[in-house]
Amino acid sequence: MKDSNKDDEIDKLLSKIENPNVENIKDPSLCPVKGCKAKITLTGMLCHQCEKKYCIKHRLPEDHSKICKQRIDKSEAQQYKKESYHFIDKERKESGSGEKTTMEEDRIELEKRFKKDLKKKQNQRKKKNNKGKKK
Repeated sequence: MKDSNKDDEIDKLLSKIENPNVENIKDPSLCPVKGCKAKITLTGMLCHQCEKKYCIKHRLPEDHSKICKQRIDKSEAQQYKKESYHFIDKERKESGSGEKTTMEEDRIELEKRFKKDLKKKQNQRKKKNNKGKKK
């Protein structure tokens, strides 16, 4: 029974250490990562997972906390799954309908928009080059 109490105490201590919500006792103008002395007053970057400011070196979740990295990995996996279902649903059309699938229509539409934008940019460059030659 004593072993389980010790394990519980260790788990509590570990959760306090790893928990990004626990405030650091250090100077609030310094990066909260252990051993980092970088000032964060002007160039500090806010982590959207734990809502703490970090220096540029430790701004990414994987650089400052395993918990933040796990949270971001989980949210990215959920987003990927959501997008995958969206594309799978788009692909599900009756095979014998004779109509183009929505994916094909989307691809054609994107190709048209790309060509239109490409021509627009080419015309802008031509106008820019012509202005430069007139001077």
